[in-house]
Amino acid sequence: MTAWQRNAYRTALVIAAAVGLMGAAWLAFGQPSPAGVKVVTPPEREAAPSVAPAPTPTPIGGAPLNINTASRAELERLPRIGEVLADRIVEYRMANGPYLRTDHLMAVRGIGPTIYEAIRDLISVGE
Repeated sequence: MTAWQRNAYRTALVIAAAVGLMGAAWLAFGQPSPAGVKVVTPPEREAAPSVAPAPTPTPIGGAPLNINTASRAELERLPRIGEVLADRIVEYRMANGPYLRTDHLMAVRGIGPTIYEAIRDLISVGE
């Protein structure tokens, strides 16, 4: 058997295997149920949550958190704000002065519209 014949033989085997797999898939998934046969799937059970969801933090003392005076620890209490973002918020404030509006927080690297929307009602820039 020459090298060309071996390659042709392998190609034919691959094609035959692919056709066989496609036929098996068509038989298993492609045909409707025969007349009179009802296919019943069991209803999905709702899994009980293993851990209760974390409560949404409320502003401290009922007032929104002033991002111009808040410490790193206070900023970390906000949802989706961890150590790194809290540090960046404080560093940006120190480098550029106080925030004039709450949406200016999106100038901090890592805080985009999604995070801002999550904390918008919990923050302020003072009076």
